[in-house]
Amino acid sequence: MRLEAPSTRFHRSWLNGMAEFGDAHIDGSGLSSKPDLDALAEPAAFASFAERLRADALEETERPAGWVPSTTRWIIVEDGCETFAGTINVRHRLTPSLSTLGGHIGISVIPSARRVGCARAALSLAIPLMRQLGIERFLYTAHESNTASQRLVEAVIDSLGLAFEEDVDGAPATRRFWVKVPSA
Repeated sequence: MRLEAPSTRFHRSWLNGMAEFGDAHIDGSGLSSKPDLDALAEPAAFASFAERLRADALEETERPAGWVPSTTRWIIVEDGCETFAGTINVRHRLTPSLSTLGGHIGISVIPSARRVGCARAALSLAIPLMRQLGIERFLYTAHESNTASQRLVEAVIDSLGLAFEEDVDGAPATRRFWVKVPSA
Protein backbone atom coordinates (compact mmCIF):
# COMPACT_ATOMS: atom_id res chain seq x y z
CA MET A 1 0.00 0.00 0.00
CA ARG A 2 1.14 3.55 -0.66
CA LEU A 3 -0.11 7.15 -0.70
CA GLU A 4 -0.36 8.99 -4.02
CA ALA A 5 -1.30 12.53 -5.00
CA PRO A 6 -4.67 12.68 -6.78
CA SER A 7 -4.10 11.69 -10.40
CA THR A 8 -6.04 10.76 -13.53
CA ARG A 9 -4.12 7.49 -13.43
CA PHE A 10 -6.62 6.30 -10.79
CA HIS A 11 -9.76 7.62 -12.52
CA ARG A 12 -11.76 4.39 -12.94
CA SER A 13 -10.63 2.93 -9.61
CA TRP A 14 -11.51 6.16 -7.76
CA LEU A 15 -14.99 6.22 -9.31
CA ASN A 16 -15.58 2.58 -8.36
CA GLY A 17 -14.33 3.14 -4.83
CA MET A 18 -16.34 6.30 -4.24
CA ALA A 19 -19.48 4.59 -5.53
CA GLU A 20 -19.19 2.16 -2.61
CA PHE A 21 -20.09 4.97 -0.20
CA GLY A 22 -23.53 5.31 -1.78
CA ASP A 23 -25.38 8.19 -0.10
CA ALA A 24 -23.31 8.03 3.10
CA HIS A 25 -21.29 11.06 4.22
CA ILE A 26 -17.61 10.57 3.42
CA ASP A 27 -15.73 11.61 6.55
CA GLY A 28 -12.12 12.62 6.07
CA SER A 29 -12.23 12.80 2.30
CA GLY A 30 -11.16 16.43 2.06
CA LEU A 31 -14.32 17.10 0.06
CA SER A 32 -16.92 19.65 1.14
CA SER A 33 -19.75 17.60 -0.34
CA LYS A 34 -20.46 14.25 -1.98
CA PRO A 35 -18.86 14.33 -5.44
CA ASP A 36 -21.01 14.02 -8.56
CA LEU A 37 -19.72 10.69 -9.84
CA ASP A 38 -21.64 10.98 -13.11
CA ALA A 39 -19.99 14.32 -13.91
CA LEU A 40 -16.58 13.05 -12.78
CA ALA A 41 -16.85 10.06 -15.13
CA GLU A 42 -15.92 12.56 -17.84
CA PRO A 43 -12.09 12.47 -18.14
CA ALA A 44 -11.68 16.25 -18.43
CA ALA A 45 -13.87 16.88 -15.38
CA PHE A 46 -11.92 14.31 -13.39
CA ALA A 47 -8.58 15.82 -14.45
CA SER A 48 -9.79 19.23 -13.25
CA PHE A 49 -11.03 17.69 -9.98
CA ALA A 50 -7.66 15.97 -9.32
CA GLU A 51 -5.80 19.20 -10.11
CA ARG A 52 -8.04 21.14 -7.70
CA LEU A 53 -7.27 18.63 -4.92
CA ARG A 54 -3.53 18.96 -5.58
CA ALA A 55 -3.76 22.78 -5.66
CA ASP A 56 -5.47 22.83 -2.26
CA ALA A 57 -2.05 22.18 -0.69
CA LEU A 58 -0.83 25.58 -1.93
CA GLU A 59 -1.21 28.56 0.38
CA GLU A 60 -2.25 30.86 -2.49
CA THR A 61 -5.15 28.67 -3.63
CA GLU A 62 -8.55 30.24 -3.06
CA ARG A 63 -10.75 28.23 -0.72
CA PRO A 64 -13.92 28.75 1.30
CA ALA A 65 -13.70 30.98 4.37
CA GLY A 66 -12.39 29.08 7.36
CA TRP A 67 -10.68 26.40 5.25
CA VAL A 68 -6.93 25.93 5.46
CA PRO A 69 -4.45 24.46 2.99
CA SER A 70 -4.51 20.69 3.07
CA THR A 71 -2.66 17.91 1.32
CA THR A 72 -4.77 15.08 -0.04
CA ARG A 73 -3.30 11.68 -0.71
CA TRP A 74 -5.14 8.69 -2.08
CA ILE A 75 -4.65 5.33 -0.45
CA ILE A 76 -3.59 2.96 -3.21
CA VAL A 77 -3.45 -0.79 -2.71
CA GLU A 78 -0.97 -2.53 -4.96
CA ASP A 79 -3.02 -5.58 -5.90
CA GLY A 80 -1.78 -5.91 -9.45
CA CYS A 81 -3.89 -3.02 -10.70
CA GLU A 82 -3.37 -0.11 -8.25
CA THR A 83 -6.76 0.04 -6.56
CA PHE A 84 -8.06 3.19 -4.86
CA ALA A 85 -8.89 2.29 -1.25
CA GLY A 86 -9.53 5.69 0.32
CA THR A 87 -8.25 9.14 1.13
CA ILE A 88 -6.13 10.76 3.79
CA ASN A 89 -6.23 14.53 4.13
CA VAL A 90 -3.63 16.44 6.17
CA ARG A 91 -4.63 19.97 7.14
CA HIS A 92 -1.55 22.17 7.33
CA ARG A 93 -2.71 24.11 10.39
CA LEU A 94 -5.65 24.34 12.73
CA THR A 95 -8.34 26.98 13.00
CA PRO A 96 -10.29 27.39 16.24
CA SER A 97 -12.99 25.18 14.73
CA LEU A 98 -10.54 22.48 13.62
CA SER A 99 -8.93 22.62 17.08
CA THR A 100 -12.25 21.56 18.56
CA LEU A 101 -13.63 19.28 15.88
CA GLY A 102 -11.76 18.05 12.83
CA GLY A 103 -8.10 18.14 13.73
CA HIS A 104 -5.18 17.82 11.31
CA ILE A 105 -6.16 14.45 9.85
CA GLY A 106 -9.12 13.14 7.91
CA ILE A 107 -9.21 9.52 6.77
CA SER A 108 -11.81 7.86 4.60
CA VAL A 109 -11.57 4.21 3.57
CA ILE A 110 -13.95 2.61 1.08
CA PRO A 111 -16.22 -0.03 2.64
CA SER A 112 -14.62 -2.99 0.85
CA ALA A 113 -11.14 -2.01 2.13
CA ARG A 114 -12.07 -1.61 5.80
CA ARG A 115 -10.82 -3.79 8.64
CA VAL A 116 -7.63 -4.82 6.84
CA GLY A 117 -5.28 -2.08 8.07
CA CYS A 118 -5.60 0.50 5.26
CA ALA A 119 -6.37 3.43 7.56
CA ARG A 120 -3.61 2.47 10.02
CA ALA A 121 -1.06 2.14 7.19
CA ALA A 122 -2.18 5.44 5.63
CA LEU A 123 -1.82 7.30 8.92
CA SER A 124 1.64 5.79 9.40
CA LEU A 125 2.64 6.74 5.85
CA ALA A 126 1.42 10.32 6.43
CA ILE A 127 3.91 10.90 9.28
CA PRO A 128 6.76 11.98 6.93
CA LEU A 129 4.36 14.38 5.17
CA MET A 130 3.43 15.95 8.51
CA ARG A 131 7.11 16.28 9.37
CA GLN A 132 7.73 17.94 5.98
CA LEU A 133 4.89 20.39 6.69
CA GLY A 134 6.42 21.32 10.05
CA ILE A 135 3.63 19.77 12.10
CA GLU A 136 5.30 18.83 15.38
CA ARG A 137 2.21 17.25 16.88
CA PHE A 138 -1.06 16.49 15.20
CA LEU A 139 -4.62 16.48 16.43
CA TYR A 140 -6.80 13.53 15.51
CA THR A 141 -10.48 13.68 16.44
CA ALA A 142 -13.08 10.95 16.55
CA HIS A 143 -16.74 10.94 17.53
CA GLU A 144 -17.05 8.99 20.77
CA SER A 145 -19.32 6.46 19.05
CA ASN A 146 -16.68 5.79 16.37
CA THR A 147 -14.66 3.19 18.22
CA ALA A 148 -12.94 2.01 15.01
CA SER A 149 -11.50 5.50 14.48
CA GLN A 150 -10.36 5.66 18.09
CA ARG A 151 -8.73 2.23 17.84
CA LEU A 152 -6.98 3.38 14.64
CA VAL A 153 -5.12 6.24 16.27
CA GLU A 154 -4.35 4.16 19.37
CA ALA A 155 -2.92 1.34 17.20
CA VAL A 156 -0.74 3.73 15.19
CA ILE A 157 0.48 5.45 18.33
CA ASP A 158 1.34 2.06 19.85
CA SER A 159 2.96 0.55 16.74
CA LEU A 160 5.17 3.58 16.08
CA GLY A 161 5.96 4.28 19.72
CA LEU A 162 4.59 7.81 19.43
CA ALA A 163 3.82 10.11 22.34
CA PHE A 164 0.11 10.39 23.13
CA GLU A 165 -2.00 12.88 25.01
CA GLU A 166 -5.76 12.52 25.18
CA ASP A 167 -7.85 15.64 25.48
CA VAL A 168 -11.58 15.21 26.03
CA ASP A 169 -12.35 18.93 26.41
CA GLY A 170 -13.23 19.42 22.73
CA ALA A 171 -16.65 19.38 21.14
CA PRO A 172 -19.40 17.35 22.83
CA ALA A 173 -19.21 13.63 21.98
CA THR A 174 -15.78 14.09 20.38
CA ARG A 175 -12.54 12.56 21.59
CA ARG A 176 -9.36 14.43 20.73
CA PHE A 177 -5.97 12.77 20.46
CA TRP A 178 -2.78 14.83 20.34
CA VAL A 179 0.13 12.87 18.90
CA LYS A 180 3.75 14.01 18.77
CA VAL A 181 5.25 13.59 15.31
CA PRO A 182 8.54 11.73 15.70
CA SER A 183 11.71 13.20 14.26
CA ALA A 184 13.14 11.47 11.21
